[in-house]
Amino acid sequence: HAYDELSIKEVEFYKFIQNLKDIKLPIAQCFDAYISEDKSKYLLLLEDLSNEFCQSGKVDFTLENVWISAACSLAKFHATFWNLRQMDSNSLLMDTMEDVNLYIKNTYESYEKFINYVENRFDAETFSIFEHGLKISVGLETERYKRICSKNNITLIHGDSHIYNYMFSHNQDKAPIMVDFQFWGVGIGARDMAHLTRVSFPKNFSEEFHLLLIR
Repeated sequence: HAYDELSIKEVEFYKFIQNLKDIKLPIAQCFDAYISEDKSKYLLLLEDLSNEFCQSGKVDFTLENVWISAACSLAKFHATFWNLRQMDSNSLLMDTMEDVNLYIKNTYESYEKFINYVENRFDAETFSIFEHGLKISVGLETERYKRICSKNNITLIHGDSHIYNYMFSHNQDKAPIMVDFQFWGVGIGARDMAHLTRVSFPKNFSEEFHLLLIR
């Protein structure tokens, strides 16, 4: 039932958005979002964008403006909720320290299972990279909680904002639309940028261009 849980989380995103007033986001309009009390049934009805927008798989990823436009849509989304604007304790559940500790515990346990599974398939240098990545991941989760408490440099994030989770207008005259909000939540905006550039990002793009997107 993993897909049911993810789908329900996406419905919860649009229900959250429906309760907000006078905001414009680069997302599809939601006509109906329903979840039954026992969460056995759910419904999400979004507008049909196919006449104006296409899937990103039909877009030329070698064009810099494609990535800039996606980053701009992401920035607009982050800016709307920057430092938890538009949110209150009744409209969105914030993670507690207990939630963070549980996440960190699960991260370590998952990592241990992964290491036991791969055994001797990687060299020592690769394993040292894994260990370094683990420390960064845990450190960022702790940092995220600190930012939530202080409401500083924190926002609502997509959580899986790779380039294929954008729809682009046929004639490039409108900002890209973000889709698939199954991993949304309160987080550090740079995480979404990491997702944006992790899939199909041209290797020949310069470091300067990458930094331009981040800025």
